[in-house]
Amino acid sequence: MSPKQPPEPKRPVKTAERVVKLFVALQEKELAKVTELAEELNLAKSTTYHYLATLQKEGYVVKEDDKYRLGLRFLEHAVHVNKHLGVLPAVRPVIEDLAAETGEAVWFLFEEHSFPICLSRALGERGVVSFRQIGKSEPSTAGGKAILAQYPADEIERVVTFLTRKHPEYVMPDVDGYVQDLESVTESGYATTVDEVHRGISSVARPVVQDDSVIGAVEVAGPTHRLKNNLWDDLPGIIAGATNDIEIRLENTDHREPVF
Repeated sequence: MSPKQPPEPKRPVKTAERVVKLFVALQEKELAKVTELAEELNLAKSTTYHYLATLQKEGYVVKEDDKYRLGLRFLEHAVHVNKHLGVLPAVRPVIEDLAAETGEAVWFLFEEHSFPICLSRALGERGVVSFRQIGKSEPSTAGGKAILAQYPADEIERVVTFLTRKHPEYVMPDVDGYVQDLESVTESGYATTVDEVHRGISSVARPVVQDDSVIGAVEVAGPTHRLKNNLWDDLPGIIAGATNDIEIRLENTDHREPVF
């Protein structure tokens, strides 16, 4: 199987690239002045202002005093995308049961364009979620490793190179070690992290595969001392049952069709 990479555009549109970079900068800064954003995007202050004014008119940017932030219009799009992926009806009951069984936070990561995206979560009675958020790409978590390990070696190398070059904000300090981890995931069938992405947090995950394509991964994450002392040896088997359940559910539905 190979990641579903989009083709390189023959004629990239600079304006579209700038708008995307503007959205990313606003998300990272949360609130920012025109001058800050102009410096971030290497644009003239007047040009940046015109971008912001246009986006403000369309509801994608909100101005608060002399600073700008992303608007709630994005929430409409996020809800629409999540709804039309169609995997959640198969995933939600399974990860909720898994959260109840383990008492920890359970995440479902979805694969899109090589990005393992945190799509849904369920909380057990002791679950901790402050270290991660829905919608964020997390290639270095156990779930991210479980997904990327499903690709051939040459694809893994290409994806890891792309992620480290294009998205240095993703935690992947030791690229060689990361690739070796993916090789061990292929052998064992599951992935782990121990204090690698967030200090004091560990995780275990298995991929969800359908028709020889990786759909995503189920991951249990929590405080290292608690997982190591209580669940660590049992988690691979427990999660295997959950991923198998999801795969069976997906066989009886078409996750590519909209779910209303």
